[in-house]
Amino acid sequence: MKTVRIVVLLALALAACGSVENPAAPGPQRGLLEVRGVEVAILESFPTQVIANVEGQFPTVCTAVDEIRVRRRERVVEVTITTVSTATTCILLYPPPVNVPVHLGYFGETGEYVLRVNGFETRFKI
Repeated sequence: MKTVRIVVLLALALAACGSVENPAAPGPQRGLLEVRGVEVAILESFPTQVIANVEGQFPTVCTAVDEIRVRRRERVVEVTITTVSTATTCILLYPPPVNVPVHLGYFGETGEYVLRVNGFETRFKI
């Protein structure tokens, strides 16, 4: 009886990570990365390059970064990090934090800038 339970749990675990295909399953699930913090690195270059190290959390261990979009208007930089999960069900493990480096571009003007990443806001100076 104990062996049967273990085999069933292993089969469920494999299915949860998408190892077993389900033709009736819906398409990929998309969302936004849950941002926990942002650290801005200003590189010593000319023109000045800026990189944001985004610390976030995926909703499941079966989730990955899908797309990163950077939009800059004057002194406001907006970053959108989307996620995708192709598994229809996933093992209920707490996913580890993720660090996503994002190149924000080159900055010629000194001053203060606002950075928004999926709703999380911080400021940095050049």
